[in-house]
Amino acid sequence: MNWFVKLLLLLLSLYNVIFSGHCQGFTIKDVNVHLLEDSFRVSLPDEPGIKFVGFNVNVNREFKNFEAGQYTAGVLAAANDAWGFEVKRKLRNNDVVHVWVGVQFENLIYRNRISPIYIINGQASSLPPEMEQLQTTSSTRSPPPSPPKPPSATQNKNQGCQPTITELPVTKKNLCRDDLIFEDNFDVLLYNNWNPEVRMPREADDSEFVIYNNSFVIDSGILKITARLNPADIRNGAIDLEERCTGSLTHKECATANRFRSILPPVISGRINTKNNFYFKYGRVEIRAKVPLGDWLYPLLLLEPNNVEYNMHYDYGQMRIAFTRGNRELQWHGSDIGNARLYGGVVLTEAIEFRHQSMVNVAINTITDRQQNFGGAFHIYSLTWTPDELILNVDGHEYGRVECNFSPIYNKSIWKRGAKNAPLDKFFYITLGLGAGGHGDFPNDVQKPWQNTAPLAQLKFWEQRGEWIPTWSHPILEVDYVRVYAV
Repeated sequence: MNWFVKLLLLLLSLYNVIFSGHCQGFTIKDVNVHLLEDSFRVSLPDEPGIKFVGFNVNVNREFKNFEAGQYTAGVLAAANDAWGFEVKRKLRNNDVVHVWVGVQFENLIYRNRISPIYIINGQASSLPPEMEQLQTTSSTRSPPPSPPKPPSATQNKNQGCQPTITELPVTKKNLCRDDLIFEDNFDVLLYNNWNPEVRMPREADDSEFVIYNNSFVIDSGILKITARLNPADIRNGAIDLEERCTGSLTHKECATANRFRSILPPVISGRINTKNNFYFKYGRVEIRAKVPLGDWLYPLLLLEPNNVEYNMHYDYGQMRIAFTRGNRELQWHGSDIGNARLYGGVVLTEAIEFRHQSMVNVAINTITDRQQNFGGAFHIYSLTWTPDELILNVDGHEYGRVECNFSPIYNKSIWKRGAKNAPLDKFFYITLGLGAGGHGDFPNDVQKPWQNTAPLAQLKFWEQRGEWIPTWSHPILEVDYVRVYAV
């Protein structure tokens, strides 16, 4: 998008001296939505005098004002008697499309919010579902003398609103069960949603062997977080992340230098989170993702506490929406814990040997007979969080539940200050990232190059890179979308 288009879009959203869409002899006409196979097209009829059209589109999210939409485009020329652009997203029944447009007509700029467009039975309609059904039913009879006035969007929502236990930091009016409360489809990285982490994770005894340093891109609507070898002098170099560091100086997350036989973190990766931007209590999280494939890699699809109120480390709880090790085969106590097996639940201890006691798991051949591992394709990973339990799903298949009553198992006195489901009784945010190695997710009694918590663990890991780098056939976490619903 060139500088001129960006400037016009900025003016449309910020400039206050703009006409509404129906004065000075010009009226912004209704926007059309046309459903395509895996996308949809938003368009405005052309007419003489229009020089520019800016579109802002939200799906299942109303505009509060003339703010930027989930999908934004500036169009400089009409085509086939219409101004429009294609949104790379498949619409489903009951989706609601919200649009506002800004139009330069002659030398003036106009903007207007368009009435919601409802997706009903695979078609776009200006009528809400209740009125569409009424119109279809009444078409077989004589039309009434005067049709009823369509109810407002708020009225429609309230008619079918089911109570929810989901909590948001700022109470949203009329929040209903199954409402979409967060969504990101990664057309661009929205910094009002995500905080990139720039740090070395050295704050706990189970830290990964990585530097999180913006190793991610947005490519064709997919967030791609990639792990790669650190090109620096591992044995003799130094790292200072300076003012870019988002970590804690007290835990040496921002700067380090080699000492004795220690080395710099051997892998560079990426990690982002919604801390202080979006956080919630209780809900259903859905992530469509393709997990990494390669020895000692693993995805970080997490819920973490927005404010740490139960000490550090895992007393505060870390919910894993989905977790799988990148090794194609990894045997532990006679069972395969590699990429053919998926885990989900909550981690409440640093000790790897006891992490699985609050997690559930499923083998890939239970879900599909077309794949040998989870890293071979995209899957939809889901975690439903309530005060009583966590429910884990993959591709619509429920594979386990975790009861949220942890005190009898772990006997941590600090949880007594909270509710029965402590520590999962606080607000949590979303984390997406890609880890490698570390002291917490690979048991000591599997065949691996290092021992957990050993002083030379990173060095031993790096010295065996000739064996594990060739297995990194897909050292990437790919995320198509993240959605959170009220429950």
